[in-house]
Amino acid sequence: MKKAVFVYLCIVGLFFSASAQPEKPKNGYKLPVKIIGKDTFPVYVMDEAVVEEKLNLEDLQKQKDWNRSLRDVMRVWPYVQVFSAKLAEIEHAMDTLPKNRDKRKFLKEEERKLKADYEDKLKDLNYRQGKLLVKLIDRQTGRTSYQLIKEYKSGLTAMVWQGFASAFDISLKEKYDPAKEPVLESIIHYLGYN
Repeated sequence: MKKAVFVYLCIVGLFFSASAQPEKPKNGYKLPVKIIGKDTFPVYVMDEAVVEEKLNLEDLQKQKDWNRSLRDVMRVWPYVQVFSAKLAEIEHAMDTLPKNRDKRKFLKEEERKLKADYEDKLKDLNYRQGKLLVKLIDRQTGRTSYQLIKEYKSGLTAMVWQGFASAFDISLKEKYDPAKEPVLESIIHYLGYN
């Protein structure tokens, strides 16, 4: 009986070992090869490896600053566009009005409409976004917020608003300089706002 089991196991072992042998390649090599001229090179197929550079803290901070600035520009830009378009519309209408009294009445009405439409929305802006809004208004209109307030309200009103803004470390007189704001300019171009 022991001999029968032994013979049976040997036969089964030979069967499995014969069936488990890989088929011999046609070129006689066990590895795939590439023959170039008289040279034979083995070809290894490896899994894809992704190599990522480890970011340092400075790079991570720059990325965070970029993302925050990108978010802020995307939040503020629609207001800048509306303001710029509305300013052009107001200036055009002011040129057609004959009397100063009509101009003042028109301005008061436009100011009332703008407050009704945008006052609550602008209150939702945070400090950085408010500061950015002042810069981008100058970028789009070519005039500082201080100049615009002085032109359309009065010099006294402009001084009061400048004093209020300076309490929050914001200057309404600050001119936008693209050379001093390379990140901001690159974001504006990146978003296609120009």
